[in-house]
Amino acid sequence: MTTLERFDLRLARTSLQYAIDYGWTTEVVGTRLVFTRTDHVVGIAVPETEAAPIVAHLAAHRLSYPVVRLPERPDDVVFLGTTHTISSAPWPLVEVSLPPSQTSEGPVTWVVPPRRSPNPVPALATLLAAMRTFSR
Repeated sequence: MTTLERFDLRLARTSLQYAIDYGWTTEVVGTRLVFTRTDHVVGIAVPETEAAPIVAHLAAHRLSYPVVRLPERPDDVVFLGTTHTISSAPWPLVEVSLPPSQTSEGPVTWVVPPRRSPNPVPALATLLAAMRTFSR
């Protein structure tokens, strides 16, 4: 088995595990694992210097949002959220690749891994409200 075949198998296994653990529907696109469009999951890219206190604030209020580091955005971390009605955000909305995706710039990694819960990727509107509360 080649290295690429082993990596493809790893992506497929991880996709299945995400479905079991979190109910996520994902698909393999090349060397990336992404949410299907039906999940309505996007990322909000936040400068890393601003993200650490936000993560701490959310944790203090028993809120958890999965956060990834995308190698193509080295100065940001990306909070995952579902978006059905969001029209704007104070930071860019980006397409999310999930670990263990590999991009030309490097691997995608978890900063804050998802947790098993009825809602492992909360609504982006809730995250933005919590961020606004924090910044006051």
